[in-house]
This record gives sequence, structure tokens and C-alpha cells, in this order.
Amino acid sequence: MIDCEHLPCSTSKREIDPSLSSIFKRRFIVTESNVKSIQHTYTLHGHEGCVNSIKWNDSGTLLASGSDDQHLIIWHQNGRLLRRLQTLHSNNIFSVLFVPHAHDHLLLSAAGDSLILLHELDQMSSNDLCHIQKWECKGRVKKMAICKEEPRIFWAVSEDGVLKQCDLRDNKTTDFDFSEEYGSLKSLAINESSSEMLAIGLSSALVPIYDKRNMKEPIMKLLPAHLSVNEEGHFLSTNLEFNKSGNELLVNIGSDNIYIFDVKKNNHASPDIFSTIKSFMSDEKNFPFENTTLEGLSSIKNTNNFTEQFFNQTNKFADEKEFSQAIDNCSEILNFYLLKNGLSKQIFTLSSTNKIISDRISSHILNNSNLIIQCLLTRGRCFMERSWKGDLIDAIKDYLSVLRINPKCKMAHQNLIKNLYALNQFNIAKECLSFYQKLHPEDTSAEHIIGKISEEEDESLNWTSNDFRDYIDRFTGHLNINTDIKEASWFGGDDQYIVAGSDCGSIFIWKDKLKKLLKF
Repeated sequence: MIDCEHLPCSTSKREIDPSLSSIFKRRFIVTESNVKSIQHTYTLHGHEGCVNSIKWNDSGTLLASGSDDQHLIIWHQNGRLLRRLQTLHSNNIFSVLFVPHAHDHLLLSAAGDSLILLHELDQMSSNDLCHIQKWECKGRVKKMAICKEEPRIFWAVSEDGVLKQCDLRDNKTTDFDFSEEYGSLKSLAINESSSEMLAIGLSSALVPIYDKRNMKEPIMKLLPAHLSVNEEGHFLSTNLEFNKSGNELLVNIGSDNIYIFDVKKNNHASPDIFSTIKSFMSDEKNFPFENTTLEGLSSIKNTNNFTEQFFNQTNKFADEKEFSQAIDNCSEILNFYLLKNGLSKQIFTLSSTNKIISDRISSHILNNSNLIIQCLLTRGRCFMERSWKGDLIDAIKDYLSVLRINPKCKMAHQNLIKNLYALNQFNIAKECLSFYQKLHPEDTSAEHIIGKISEEEDESLNWTSNDFRDYIDRFTGHLNINTDIKEASWFGGDDQYIVAGSDCGSIFIWKDKLKKLLKF
């Protein structure tokens, strides 16, 4: 087995056992230290307009780019311009694709002139205006996708609401018109691990996923809960990408954040925060720490000096309204105490039950419960006060995690109710309030909220996992407002990093499982 901590030893093992070569490449080509040391290497000069699409060939030796100047350029991996090709496009090129298993000779381009062109590079000189096949759409073509299992069939979406399937062998096409149901189509992705699965990006935050063998109804619909219950502004899916394993989809939503969705076909694979709260309230008999109250903790016990200093620094960030830094610090502390002990799923996975949490809670949590609760409360408060899009949902998740450890924590319960109310979830907020009063009959400080909710509960917005699947991870910090084609991609042999460009001109890189911003 290759050990990531011992590179020389792993190198030796690779030389002895060739079967370890692919594992070695996955784990060592992209490491955290490599990511942190990434620097600007080449500036590629050649286009005379905005570059809207870039795509590597399978071997990573060639890069194709398409631009507002209606030209295609083929670059060598060392940054050298190999070919600059004038096309017959009369508008911006939005998408380019190498056709798989074609020895890098076939290149597709799609543009704002509603045309898709197939170019055979061997037959083109730099000034040729030729193509070997053409497909016409009725709206601007924003994205194409192709699967290596079916290298002669590609798919394209356009702003007229049509998903087009094209066969390179006979030039036949099949159109699926979603204009009445969804309006404009902006992006799409095909799952290489389950090639029947196709995701479509719309001019809204909703992402339907279809089985290509039956396009009548989506097999699942993805939607961040906070956008469904409190949608204000213009949100659209600017880019979609499945991971290598095919079990997760990365979605970049304009004017919002980047999300990871669980796309396993099991309908219960993805957590539903609101139904989980209801399940929590109905499962009193399984509560851990039933007779413990951890209110008003002023100190962190059973931790080393470094952790205590780090947490004090975190509180200082929170008090100075440096909320993002405080959130990152809390996450780092939690990951240190939970991930390394394999306990994060028991505490934070929304689909787990209270009994599982109670049965499997260990001395690691008991010894550090004060620290963990304080981190969750601090992070939840910072989410509330920062109040970026999606922050209230993440605050709810943190407060629910606190209640799973200590169901009598007043601060967590009160803030949970406040966040539900802020998201117009009046019905479930009222249920939580009744549950709170059952746990704390002596406390009448929250009674005024009952009247407030009662007056407005007819306007309550309800979200259910029967209709939508919520995200499992969220990445914030970048800006995606100015265009509708901005991408986000998996990075690393095991897709352990997320990379995205930003309107500010920076590239953001997050470590997936920790949601930690490593470089920008």
C-alpha cells in the first residue's frame, strides 16, 4: 500500500510493483504542498477577444481554446501556440471539445451564432475556413459534452431551451425541447462512470438529472435548500461536472456559491436538513447527554495550549467581525478532533440517526465536548452574522449538531428557531419552538415568537427531499456574477480539490473534504 507520508518509500514500492503506478500518480502528482506552491508559469498570447472555453486532450499534451474572436487555438502543454484556426463562426465561441479516441484530430466548437462545427485538424491550415460537419440550433449554444464510452455521440444545450443529441457518424440529431419547462439551458455534463446519467444547467439554480435512455422525467432534481425557500436575485448553473467516481456533481451557481451534490441513485443518499430536524425532535429517547447542560462555557478544558490559543484567536476574529477567518478556524479545529478519529460522519452527517450517534459516540467526543460545542456555536453565530447566501442553512446544521451532542443547549435551540424563521420556514420553526418549551418549561423568553409565526404561517415555504436533493458541501469566497459560463472543476487524482475562477481575476482552490481555501 502506498503511504502518502513517505514519498521515498512509495517511490521504491512503485518500482517493485508496477500495479502501484496509477495509485502513485493519483496521490502524489497533486498534493497540498504542490497546490500551495502553484505559481504563474506561462501567459498564452494569441486570441484577440475574451477566451470563453479551454479544454485539454486526454493525454494533457494539447490545449484547445475558443474566443470571442471566433478563432480556435491549439496550444502545446509548454504554452507554445501550435495552430491558430479561423472558423466560420460569426459570433463568440462558447464551448470547445476534443472528440475522444480520434488521435486529437477532431475538434468541436459551439458558438453564439447557433452553430456547432466539427473540424478535422489535419486537413486545416491556419487560414482555412473549413469544417467537415455542421449542426444548426435556434439559440446561442452554450455548452457541449461527450462521453468516452460513446465517442461519436455528443450533446449540446442552447438558450432556446433545446438539448440536442448529435451523431458524428451519420449527422443525425435528436432534439429534446425543454423551453416550456425550464426556459434557457446553460450547461450540461455527462457522468463518465454512469454514462446514462446527464445533468442539465438551467437559467435557475435547479439542476435536473436525466437518464439518457428515458428523457421524459428527471431521475432527480438538485437544488440548494436556501435558494428554494428564500430565492432572491438571479441564479443560474454556469457549470456542471461529475467527479471521477461518478457519485458527486459539482455545480457552480451564478450569484451564489459552488456546491457538491450526492447523485447516488438511492433517493435517501442526500441529507435533508428540514426533515432531519423533525426526525431529531421525534427521537427524544435516543438523546445523548440527556442530563447534561453545557451552557455558558467560558473556558476550553482538556485541550492543549495550542488549541486553546487557536480558539481564543478564533473568538477574537468573531468579535472583530472577521467572520470568514473565524469560520475557517472553527472548521480546522473540528476537523482536527473529529476527522482524525473518524467521528465526523456520526456527528455531522444529517442522514444518520440519533441512536447511531449515541451508540458510537466515544471518549474523543466526551473529552472534547466543550471544545466541539463551542466551535459549533461560534461557527454558527459567524454564519448568522456574516449572512452570505447559504450561511443560514449552514448555521442550522451547526446548531443541530450541537443539539445532537447536548439537546438541552438553549443557545443552539434558540438560534435554530431564529434561522428557520429567517428562511420563512414558519411551520417547522413553530414545531421547534414547541419542542423547546417542552424541554425548558421554565423559560418564557421566546413566547413572543409564537405570535409572530402564527400571524405569518400561511406564507410558510416548505422544502422537501421528496421533490429536491440538497447539497452536501458548499464552497464560498469566489465571485461569479459577470458571465454565465464561469467554470468550477475537480482537481487532483482523487478529486480532492476544487478549482474555480472568480470575477476578481483570482483562481480559488479549496480542499474538498475540509472545505478549506488553500490558495487564491
